[in-house]
Amino acid sequence: MPKRLDKAAAVLFAAWAAFILWKAYSGSGPILRQGLEFLALRPWVGAPRAAPILEVIGAHALAIGALSTIALAAFGWGSLLLSKTCKFPIGRLERFLLAQGLGLGALALVELAILAAGIRPILATLGPLGVGLALAARQMLRRTGEPLPRRNSGKPPSLPTLDSLEWALLLLTAYAALLHLVGALAPETFHDSLVYHLGAPQLYLIRGGLVPLEGILHSNFPQNMEMLYAIALILRGEPPAKLLHLWMMLLTLLALYGLGRTASSRRTGLLAAALFAAIPVAALAAWQTGVELGAAFWQFMGVWTLIRAVFALPVPGGNAVSGAPSRGKPPAGASAPGNAVSWMILSGVFHGLAMGTKYTVIWSAAASGAALGVWLLRRRDLSSRLRWSLGAVWAGAAALLLAPWLFKNLSFTGNPVYPFLEPWSHGGASGVDLEGFKASARGHYWYGGLLDWRTWVLTPWRLFIEGRSSFSFIGPVFLAFLPLTLFAAESPFPFGWVLAVFGASYLGWSAQSSMIRLLIPALPLFCLYTAQSLDRLGKRWGGWLPWTAVLVVLWNVSWNAAMLNEKEVPSVVFGYETQPAYLSRPHHGYPVPFSQLAWYAARLPESSRILVLGDERRYPIPRDTLTFTSFDRNFFLEALAAAGSTEGLREALARKGVTHILFTAPEAERLLGAKLGALPADRIELLAAFWRDRLEELERDRHGGTLYRLRDAGERTAVPPGVRPSPPPIVELALRRR
Repeated sequence: MPKRLDKAAAVLFAAWAAFILWKAYSGSGPILRQGLEFLALRPWVGAPRAAPILEVIGAHALAIGALSTIALAAFGWGSLLLSKTCKFPIGRLERFLLAQGLGLGALALVELAILAAGIRPILATLGPLGVGLALAARQMLRRTGEPLPRRNSGKPPSLPTLDSLEWALLLLTAYAALLHLVGALAPETFHDSLVYHLGAPQLYLIRGGLVPLEGILHSNFPQNMEMLYAIALILRGEPPAKLLHLWMMLLTLLALYGLGRTASSRRTGLLAAALFAAIPVAALAAWQTGVELGAAFWQFMGVWTLIRAVFALPVPGGNAVSGAPSRGKPPAGASAPGNAVSWMILSGVFHGLAMGTKYTVIWSAAASGAALGVWLLRRRDLSSRLRWSLGAVWAGAAALLLAPWLFKNLSFTGNPVYPFLEPWSHGGASGVDLEGFKASARGHYWYGGLLDWRTWVLTPWRLFIEGRSSFSFIGPVFLAFLPLTLFAAESPFPFGWVLAVFGASYLGWSAQSSMIRLLIPALPLFCLYTAQSLDRLGKRWGGWLPWTAVLVVLWNVSWNAAMLNEKEVPSVVFGYETQPAYLSRPHHGYPVPFSQLAWYAARLPESSRILVLGDERRYPIPRDTLTFTSFDRNFFLEALAAAGSTEGLREALARKGVTHILFTAPEAERLLGAKLGALPADRIELLAAFWRDRLEELERDRHGGTLYRLRDAGERTAVPPGVRPSPPPIVELALRRR
C-alpha cells in the first residue's frame, strides 16, 4: 500500500475506533466502577454469613478437585492417543492442548458407549476415569525424568521481558478468568441447562442408560459436552459440571495464546486471549453448563492442526510452506512431509468432535474443508493420489467422530438429524413444531438472511449496542475491529485462512439466526485475526493501535463484573447466602423457580416418576420426570383429548409410569396458556374433574407451583354435599386464556 494511502487508512481507523470507544464508554461510569470494585464484594461485605467460610471453601475445593480428576484422566487418555498419532517433537503447551482435546473427546464417547450399554453406568464410568488417571501419572513421571530444555544462559526468563502493553493484557486476562471462576461456582440458573444440558444426562443416569427422552426435542442434538457433564454429575453433581465449561474456556484461551505466539508473536497471542476472554456473551457461557465453549475449543484445535498439516506439506525447493509464519520458521514438527497425514487426522478428529457438540459448527467445518480443498488443488507439485488421500483422511476422521450422534438419532427417531428434516422424514406425522423451533433460534432481530441489506449493515451494530439487558452481546470488539478485515490480503499465512473460516461461520450464522450465543464457537478465530492485525499494523501506524484493544477489553471485563453483580452471584459464592435461598427466588435469566418443590420431590420414593406441566425445566429434580418443551408433542394434552373419563385419563398416566404431577403456574402461562385456552369446554370440565378427584395435593410453594400425587385406581377425593370446590390453577389458566 502506498505510504500516503497507508497514513490515511491509519487516520480513518483511529477515528472509527475513537467513535466506537466513545459510544461504549459514554455513560459507563457505574459499569467501570463495578469492574474496579468487584473484589471488594459490595454490598455483601460485612453482612452476616449464611455458611461458615471454611465450609464454603471446602465445597468449592471439592468441585475443583472433581474437575481436576476429569481433566487429568483426559490428559492421560489424550497423551496415549497422541503418542499413537504423532511421533515427532511437539512443544509442551501444544502437546498439553492436543492431549486435553483428544482426551476429553475420548471420555465423552466412552461415556456415550457406557450409557448406550446401560449396564450400571454410574459404576462403569469410574473405570475409564481410573485408567485415565493412571495413564496421566505415568506420563507425568516420564516427563519428570526428561532433562529440561536448554535455555540460553544469556537470555533472561520470558516473563520479565513483557512490556507494559503485554502486562496489561496478561493482567486483564487473569482478572477475567478470576471473574469467570466466581461465575462458574454459582448454582446453575441457565434455562437450557435445566432443560437438557444437565437435565438430559441426569435423566440418562436416573433411567440407567441412553434412552429416547420424549418431550425434550433438544436431547436429539449432538451431546459430547452432555456426556462430560454426566461424568461430572457422577463424581460430584452440578458444581464440577459447571467448572467443565469454564475449563473449555481456559483451554481456548491457552490455544489462542499458543497459536498466536507460534504463528506470529507473543504479543499476538496475549492480544487474542485477552480479546476473547472478556467478551460478555462468552463470559456468560463460561458461567453456565452450555456447549458453546466446548465447540469453540475443539473447532479452534481443528483449525490449528489443519494449519500444522499444511506446514508439513513439502514445497518445491524446500520443506516449509509458502507463507510461513512471520517469525520466519515453521513450527516444531513441521519439517517432515510425512507428518501431514498425522495432522490431517487430528484436524478431522477435532472438527468431528466440534460438530458432535453443536450442529452450527458445520459452517466452520465446511469452510475448513473448502480451504483445504482449494489448497490441495493449487498444489500441482503433489501427486493426485496424495492430494485425494489427504482430503479423504481429513473428511473421514471428521465424519467418523460425528457419526455416533447421527446413528443415535437414527436409532431413536428414524432421522439422523432430528428434529431437522421434520416432519418430512415422518410423512408429516412427527408432531414437532419445527417452524416454532426455527423461529426461536432466529433471535429478536433476524432480518431474513444474507439477501437482506440489514443483515450486512445493522447486524454488526446491534451485536455491539444491543442485548445488554439480556447480557447477550459481544461488546465493542467486533464492530471496532471489523475494518481490519480490509487488510486481510496482506496478512501472512495462516491468518487469512483463520479469517476465511470465521467469515464462513459468520455468514452461516447470520443466514439463519441472530442469537449471538450461536456465534461463540467462531469468535476465537476473529480474535486471533484481529490480534495479529493489531500487532502487525501497530508497527506501521504507531504504538497506539494495540492499546485500543486494552480499552475494549477493560470495558468488557467491567461488564463481566457488572453482570455477576446483577445476578447476585457473589452472595452465594462467598457464603453470604445459601444455595437453596439463592435458588428460591428469580434471577436474571432465571424465571420463577420450583427449587422448594424439587427439594420435596427428592424425598419421594426413587421409583417415582413426575409429570411436569407448565415448565420445560426438569433439573434439579432428582427423580424420573416427563417434561415437554413448547415445540414437542404434549403427552398429557393428547391423553386428555382422548380420555372418556377421569379414570381413563388416570390410567393413561399410570401406563406411562406417572406417580406425581408438578404444575408451575407462572411458566404455564407462557408455555401452556395458548394450548389450554384452545381446549373445548368438555375437555376443561374433564380436566377440572380429574384434578379434583384423581390428584392429592402434597406441597405448594409461594410462587404458584404445586406437587400432586396421582391417586390409585378407585381412590377418590371426598367432596362434601353442597360444596363447590374452587377450580385448580390449571383450570383457571385454561378459562382465562379461552
